[in-house]
Amino acid sequence: MKHKNSNVWVGPEEVNNPENFKENSSKEFFDAPVLNDLSDEEVADSEMHQASRRDFLKYLGFGLGAATLAASCEMPVRRALPYVVQPDSIVPGVSTYYSSNFVKGGDFCPVIVKTREGRPIKIEGNPLSPYAGGGTSAKAQASVLELYDTSRLKYPGKVKDEGGIEKMSWEEIDEKIIGELAEDANIAILSNTVHSPSTRRAVEAFKEKYSNATHVQYDAVSSAAMLDAYEEAFGRRALPSHRFDEASVVVSLGADFLGTWLSPVQFAHQWAKKRKIRDPKNAEMSRVICIEPHFSLTGSNADNRVLVRPSEMGLATAMLHNEVASLLNAGGQVTVSGSFKNPKAENGIKRAAQNLVDAYRNGHATMVLAGTNNKAEHLIAIRLNQLLENYGRSLDKNQAMNLKLGSDAAMNELISDMENGRVDALIVLDEANPVFDLPDGEKFERAMNNVGLRISMTTLPNETLAKCHYSCPTHHFLESWGDVNPMDGHYGIVQPTIHPLFETREKEESILKWADALPEATGQGRPFYHFIRETWEEEVFPRQSRFAGFQRFWDHSLHNGFVDIPLENNDNGEEYGTIEVSGLGNRVSSPSSAELELSFYETVHVGNGQYANNPWLQEMPDPLLRTVYDSCLSVSLKWDGRNKITGWKGFEDGDQAELKIGEKVYDVPVTTQYGLLEGQVAMPLGYGRVVSGPAGTDVGSNIYPSMWRDNDGYIQYYATQVEVSDPKGKDISYASVQYHHTYGVADEDPNTQERINVDEQSIVDIGPGFQGALTRRTVIRNANLAELDEAVENLVKEREHHQYLNQTSLYPGFDDLYANGHHWGMTVDLSACIGCGACQVACMAENNVPVVGKNQVRRHQEMTWLRIDRYYYGDFDNPNVVYQPMMCQHCDNAPCENVCPVNATNHSSEGLNQMTYNRCIGTRYCANNCPFKVRRFNWLDYTTNDMFPANENNPFGTEVPFYADNLTRMVLNPDVTVRSRGVIEKCSFCVQRIQEGKLKAKNERRALRDGDIKTACVSACPTGALQFGDMNDKESTVTKDKESPLSYYVLEEVNVRPSVGYMMKVINKDENINKEA
Repeated sequence: MKHKNSNVWVGPEEVNNPENFKENSSKEFFDAPVLNDLSDEEVADSEMHQASRRDFLKYLGFGLGAATLAASCEMPVRRALPYVVQPDSIVPGVSTYYSSNFVKGGDFCPVIVKTREGRPIKIEGNPLSPYAGGGTSAKAQASVLELYDTSRLKYPGKVKDEGGIEKMSWEEIDEKIIGELAEDANIAILSNTVHSPSTRRAVEAFKEKYSNATHVQYDAVSSAAMLDAYEEAFGRRALPSHRFDEASVVVSLGADFLGTWLSPVQFAHQWAKKRKIRDPKNAEMSRVICIEPHFSLTGSNADNRVLVRPSEMGLATAMLHNEVASLLNAGGQVTVSGSFKNPKAENGIKRAAQNLVDAYRNGHATMVLAGTNNKAEHLIAIRLNQLLENYGRSLDKNQAMNLKLGSDAAMNELISDMENGRVDALIVLDEANPVFDLPDGEKFERAMNNVGLRISMTTLPNETLAKCHYSCPTHHFLESWGDVNPMDGHYGIVQPTIHPLFETREKEESILKWADALPEATGQGRPFYHFIRETWEEEVFPRQSRFAGFQRFWDHSLHNGFVDIPLENNDNGEEYGTIEVSGLGNRVSSPSSAELELSFYETVHVGNGQYANNPWLQEMPDPLLRTVYDSCLSVSLKWDGRNKITGWKGFEDGDQAELKIGEKVYDVPVTTQYGLLEGQVAMPLGYGRVVSGPAGTDVGSNIYPSMWRDNDGYIQYYATQVEVSDPKGKDISYASVQYHHTYGVADEDPNTQERINVDEQSIVDIGPGFQGALTRRTVIRNANLAELDEAVENLVKEREHHQYLNQTSLYPGFDDLYANGHHWGMTVDLSACIGCGACQVACMAENNVPVVGKNQVRRHQEMTWLRIDRYYYGDFDNPNVVYQPMMCQHCDNAPCENVCPVNATNHSSEGLNQMTYNRCIGTRYCANNCPFKVRRFNWLDYTTNDMFPANENNPFGTEVPFYADNLTRMVLNPDVTVRSRGVIEKCSFCVQRIQEGKLKAKNERRALRDGDIKTACVSACPTGALQFGDMNDKESTVTKDKESPLSYYVLEEVNVRPSVGYMMKVINKDENINKEA
């Protein structure tokens, strides 16, 4: 199944004479064969070519002409075939946009797809949709690259035992499968959560013909216990919608709602509304308290964290409930036994309860979330929300969420039926991959041998496909018609933006075909398109009253990409009464006496493994660990009270260790991490794929087999039978993008009993480091809400001092020039940035930033234009985190411009620091002189632009380098130059978007308006932390942000005058939580 070459052709030469075309394409001088011969040393030195050399010199002469021709880097002339009849919707050079929805497994996001000349090149958030307010995720941004994945399954066929697919036509495979499917056969359709009304209807149509067919849904990271708890509590197996913008206090018991839990893009959008400070004098913020065993993305953005071990989560949930019930005199206690290893945990949980009750008594909504997979713990959390009267305010049972519907019990039953030969056929939909992502995947694989007919409908190769008989690949979502119902009352349409690239077919069409239930096509469109229209006409259209005719309703929904239907029922479960919790104490997880425990967690980029083959996501650093292309074991850190901060067992970043979980042994790289208890380690899920594309195969360790099920059959995401060896040497392939991690982590000096910055104390090896050596530099500015007035006053004084120093400089400024016309700038609200990485991947997609691979990142030669620095600060044992997006600051006194010997980097009249790539000679003086270290040098030919094979980068060891394949190159943005080897590149403030915005305003005969132009990072951000605009427009958002007393510039004291401003990181911390009782 490994890709060998592309079937995409670029002209008639490649079709008519492919061997000659390949030979000519590989030559350095396409139209000068004598130069090609002379560029080969062996040929040039041979006797038979001496005359050729003389002829060459005679022909060209000694001089500039010969040198110019020999050194020319021009691409050979290639003739493209023009349109015979140009489509009306395609205007060369002008982008076309389509509203759609990103759907993959349990991930969902409303999007707008940007296409150029009929090919999708960029994903944007849909600002019309209230679901996420135009925000996106890193996964959604990277999904366009998967469309052009060379390892995609390209046709249907029979799966060969030795690997690969034996091609069949759709007619042949349909006939074969229909012949093997008896109407009374026991057929199991297996999928991840399906939240498409039309897909569910297609499955029901299939079940009508095959009466013994069943549909089993499961989620790789299960929420089954939560679903079952809500069914027991309220009679419906569905989760409530959440309103983080209504909650003044949120207590999360292991629920990573900003990272991977349920609907993080939507939740981040809501959460940010309660975190941004517009008026520092009357500042208000919500408070987030995370009770968790490892550092999650939500925990890193929380105001307070309470550290517990994973086996203690049941005890923590019960204690929180008991404390709230006691404070409210509500009665009903959960009896639990055991104690916390962390002496500060009990006090932290009591303080969390006090915060909830105080907010409730003041009339505010709160929210309690449980992220474990234990039913009893979720029932306790439900009762907590009932006691605090959150249903109908911050939680809405009336508008249920449909993003997670999987059942652990149904999956267990399916495995049992397969083992006992009670399943005749298994049909696996989409990216469902139970052989890989179940804790009992090996058991599932063995049980598959008892199933007579096994069919996979995945888009990409996976471990489950390899064990099937037939492959019936479905379209990528950008090629598909589809629909989605992520929550009650909200329906979205998925529409194709490109004709299918390969011989694939919508999975629903296959199911309907085999069930003989395809609708009769009337007019244009694929069969499933008509099926979706029927579904909407019958199920969605009658529930609204705005449109009288279906066609207008359909056109409106297609244009917007969604429709919101008013809900009729106002039931929030009040009639069910309060849950009885007294008998739940023996059903929650019990604290373990083991010395070491391990948490399994899902990452925001690779996820549960479905995104493992996406290079953009693999190259995006883990937000907290800052590592790429690997699954690392996280271990805690300890300060010796003097000058040394060491990892548990003496581990350092990049050490190798042997991890033993039960009977399974893994060799893993280790990374140290603040905010972990000693005796607590963590490992990410989703790595260790063995059947995938080149970017995802054999990357990291597959930890799924070490998970287990509790007595109720629910998958548990921690382990207590854990052993970790001492360091076993260095992992030479360990790749991290950040090596300084702190900005003022503090603890008590054992000698003086004073509170000092431990990281500054440990800067030097002999004697104490200078206090203020790090924190006095204007990089990060932070404050607690209770002390905001003092922090603002100090920041204002600091900035006044910096501005005084800058005014005394002899360096001439050009403020008078930049005051005219446009002066582009950006602001970053550190209080709203959650470090999700959506901006970083969006930048790669928009600006053709190359993928370099793990080895180049290891050598610090990554090419990202925008990085997100992560710093720990606060308490050493339990610090807070700040994320700082760092891109080119477009300084008005840019030090990079002064040192370039060829003026390749210069300043525009609109304040942009520009790069002229064909003038750059690669001295790298500019990168050395940049105080922000945001300039990147092309060490290799990452995109095969100059056709020199020796200089090409091949990050995945494929026959055709990553960006050399014509299919992969279809993702490139034609508005942005593809850079060659030996030049510097950096953030351009998306100058192509600036030009596009100005031209659009000119064509519409109007002035530019604030918001007309958004850089790729700004448009991708789910929280609105990034803003872009004209600083000369006094009414623009950017100008108002920079006038805020919370605003500052990084390294303002060095007088480079950046155009990117940052707003102080403000948290709402309860200072009494991280203390012993």
